[in-house]
Amino acid sequence: MSGERKAVCIMAWPAAHSRSPLIHNYWIKQHNLNAEYRREAVPLLIFQQPGSNALATADRLFATMAELSKSFPSGLRYDVVYNPTEFIAQSVEAVQETIYEAIILVVIVMIVFLQSWRTAIVPIVAIPVSLIGTFAAMAALGVGIVGAGFAAELHAVNYRPLVPARVDLAAVWSRTQARAETFATQHGIPRVFGNVRELVECPEVDVVDICTTTDSHHEIAIEAARAGKHVIVEKPLTGFFGPGTVDRVTMLEHALRHADAVLDAVARAGVTLCYAEDFVYAPPVAKLRRLLDASGGAILELRAEESHSGSHAAYARRWQTAGGGALLRMGSHPVGVVLHLKHYEGARRHGRPIRARSVTADVAQLTALPGVAGRTAYHRTAVEDVEDWSVAIVTFEDGTKATVHSNDITLGGVRNVVTAYLTNAVVHANITPNTTVTAYAPDAAVWGDEYISEKVETKAGWQFPSPEEDWMRGYPQELADFVDAIRDRREPLSGGALAREVVEVIYAGYLSAASGRRVDLARA
Repeated sequence: MSGERKAVCIMAWPAAHSRSPLIHNYWIKQHNLNAEYRREAVPLLIFQQPGSNALATADRLFATMAELSKSFPSGLRYDVVYNPTEFIAQSVEAVQETIYEAIILVVIVMIVFLQSWRTAIVPIVAIPVSLIGTFAAMAALGVGIVGAGFAAELHAVNYRPLVPARVDLAAVWSRTQARAETFATQHGIPRVFGNVRELVECPEVDVVDICTTTDSHHEIAIEAARAGKHVIVEKPLTGFFGPGTVDRVTMLEHALRHADAVLDAVARAGVTLCYAEDFVYAPPVAKLRRLLDASGGAILELRAEESHSGSHAAYARRWQTAGGGALLRMGSHPVGVVLHLKHYEGARRHGRPIRARSVTADVAQLTALPGVAGRTAYHRTAVEDVEDWSVAIVTFEDGTKATVHSNDITLGGVRNVVTAYLTNAVVHANITPNTTVTAYAPDAAVWGDEYISEKVETKAGWQFPSPEEDWMRGYPQELADFVDAIRDRREPLSGGALAREVVEVIYAGYLSAASGRRVDLARA
């Protein structure tokens, strides 16, 4: 660096947006850094870690830079050109000042009118009680649920522990008005809207929870962010939605464009993006993380799977509405969890996530094979132009591996499992099935209407009924973290960075399967 003015320009970002080139390019152009500093300036982007407090992170950053600047060479200085926590700090200060002023005024008014300290004590003591009650009511986030199907039902049920203290189910929308009204009645939701825009613009809605089919995720997320609403989006974040005959390079490009558009909209609006990947929050996976920490070992390989006997949903049969088959619709779970575990390992050991470097994959329509046709009575798959079987090998930046299986050909109920092979240990995390409860009956009728487990073809024989299936899969933990993240203005455990990389890896997998070669991912 040379010249009169030399500068390091600090820009801080939430972790969810750390992988979007759109954000970096936008701010470099917006601030025209080199022109502004007349000579040379080096932008240094700082990313907030998931789970950290935004204000505390900013304070530590400023203190660190102030200390480091003492040893800068002559003529070198630093400026903070973008700090998204400023408005948070200003808001907190304004609220505090208003509260202090209001308390003083109220106390003065009480003493003047009552003309006695003794008689004024009781109403003065009531002030903090009233404030606590007011803040408790204000803390409830208004959630608008977009959709009224299977995913929406899961979310509504698992919000219940948070209602009414932390969450208010404020509104719902569905493509079918009657279905939305029934859903609202079942879950005590006061508002049913006729279109998504009305829900997004509703003043009582703080958070838009997107539980629709995958083809609409990115559009609704962008609309919600532009309206200043926080976003919760079901997996996967987005994809390519068009004819299955389109070449896979185009599919990958379109899917990443959709993902980056969502992250950019969220960044510009300053809202929180929560990616609903429940595997990340499942208690067996949470225990796996703790065992990884305790062992001190390094991950050599991860093996993960979600498989079952097929989807009932008509949209899942074709690219146009589903964006892919088993690799996307189900594979987003095991892909998401292996990426998360490597992100977690990297952040804990090196201060940055270990990301996927390349993908090798294969896909097939096994139930459509000539020798199989007519022999799949127990399967529910009816695929048209998407796959019902897939396997992917992911290679990470450190050379370690993950193998992911996802298919619609597995009988015996949903199989959700993760295994971590460490340098000094092995951990099997069985989400479903697991042996918390095992039961046997020679006849399915023995269990009557009692629920056993998802997707199981029969209740006869040995079964693995989960005592609390939603809890074991991490749904209530997931939503609790999302609510806390939004209130605390921090990144959730499962956020935008994970959501984008899942899309990237899966569509690179489709490209690999079509081309018969390994696909290397673009990395800076």
